[in-house]
Formats: sequence, structure tokens, C-alpha cells
Amino acid sequence: MNSIPIILAFNQDFTLPALTTIYSLIQHCSDLRRIEFFIFYDALNPYVMHLIEKFIHSCGPLVTFIKCSTAFEGYNIPTHDPRHPKEVFFPLLIPKYFASYDQALFLDSDLFIRDDILTMIDAMPNDKKIGAVKDTYHSHLHTSHIWGFEDYTRNTLQIRHYENYFNSGVVLFNTKNITTEEAKHCIELIKNQWQSHDESILNYLFQDSLHLFPSKWNVNIEYMHLPPEEFRQSFQSDLIEGRQNAAICHFAGPSKPWQQQPEYRLLTYYPEYESTWHALQKRLAPLAAEILCGSLWDSVPPK
Repeated sequence: MNSIPIILAFNQDFTLPALTTIYSLIQHCSDLRRIEFFIFYDALNPYVMHLIEKFIHSCGPLVTFIKCSTAFEGYNIPTHDPRHPKEVFFPLLIPKYFASYDQALFLDSDLFIRDDILTMIDAMPNDKKIGAVKDTYHSHLHTSHIWGFEDYTRNTLQIRHYENYFNSGVVLFNTKNITTEEAKHCIELIKNQWQSHDESILNYLFQDSLHLFPSKWNVNIEYMHLPPEEFRQSFQSDLIEGRQNAAICHFAGPSKPWQQQPEYRLLTYYPEYESTWHALQKRLAPLAAEILCGSLWDSVPPK
């Protein structure tokens, strides 16, 4: 198929952040005819789904909802841990569900997109199976040492080039190159109960067919204030360039901009995120009113 699926997976608590990610993508996409959205979900209120659908359709692209409640039956997946909801595993379904497409892009729901996503997609080499950005946490010397990331990645995950470990918040799949067996392994490896869930599995499976995008396509905002010298030397110049011109801001970690932490207002890209969030609210308000109240909402004209 010619269109490029853009896939997000989230629960109802992340509806507004996810729509902010989607809205920021739409605002900067040079050709909306090339993309369509897919939402992986476990349990979303029908009114919320209707709102998401009406909003995305009002912007132009198509959207399809894929219920994944039973996709991992027989696997020991935590379902009540708010830090690791079931939805974090849903990206592992992409190679299986989107095998008929040439490419598919997964995006986390805590992103803010500032550049044309098609630029990144079109830069993906044809011969690779997956494209992503080096993980900032694994590249940070102190964090990597304190949390034992390098030892775990090398010895448990058997990843030979630790310095290439990538973050799974922005992942482009060349699905046409991924075999049926690899798609099956994406799901079967859940039984290993590795840390970082989908991220560990994708790093393990596709370490030999990986394209690393410049870091500007997944800038970790939580670590924006840390000096480049605290990171691996091979990552420093890319880190500096990415911070100066972030194409995708990733609000990774436990603190999120919608949780009103005062430190976020000091960050470089927060005002843009805040502005987009409020613009989204204004667009959603009349759509939500119509969904909840029907045509009666406008039946009595204001004085």
C-alpha cells in the first residue's frame, strides 16, 4: 500500500497528550495525503473515540481504531501498573498487523513534533528493517552506570553494539523487509520479561538491520539541561545539534508537561507545546459539545 500508517497506542488518560502529538504532526506535514492514522487501544470510551475520529477527519487524514485487548493472551503482561500499561507492548504488533504496507511509523503519545515527519520517513534506507534514534538514557554515562544499563544490554539482551541502543518512542518500520518469523518473535519474546518491554525486544531483534536517525528526531526534553560532556563522546555532537533544532521533542520520563511541573515552563520548547495544547482545546470544544449533545447544542441561538 502507498499510504504510510502513523500508529499510536494509548489509554484514555493520554487522550489529550496523544492528540497534541497528532495535531503537531499534522501542522507540520507537507502532504497529508501520504499518511493515515491508526490507534491501538485496549479500552477507550466510545465518545472519546468519536471525538478523536471527528478531530482527525476535520484535519484531513483518515483514522482507524484497532482493538488489541486479546492480542497478548497467554503472555504475562501487567495490566494494572500505571507506569507500564498494557499499551506499551502494542508497538510489537506493528510488523504483524501492517505487513501489507511498505512502512509504518510508531509514535509515543508524549511527543511534540516541530518538523515535517515525511522528511524523516523519506530518509530511511530501503535495505534496513527499522529506524530510530539513539536512547539518551543509555548514552548518558552516569545514568547508564547507576542503573546498570550497559551490563544489562550487553549480557542479558545480547546486544553487541551498546552505543547503538535506540529509544522506542519514535520507530520507523520498513515492514516490507521484516519477515513473518521476525514478526512472530516480536510477540513471543514478551515471555522473556525483559526490562523496557517493547524497546528491549526491538533492539534485540533488529540490531543488525538498524538505521540511526539524527538525534533531532527524538530529543529527550528531560535531559535538555545536562551538559554534553556527561554523554558518550560519540553522541555529543549529534546531541548538541539535535537540541538546537529539535524536530521531535520527547517528554520522556515520569514528569510530563501537562502535569504542571513549574520546571517545564523554563524549558526551550515548552511554550510551543503549551500553545499547541491550547489551540487543540479550542478545536476540540465544539466537536465534543456536538458529540455529547447532538444538534440541540446550537438549536437555541445566543443573544
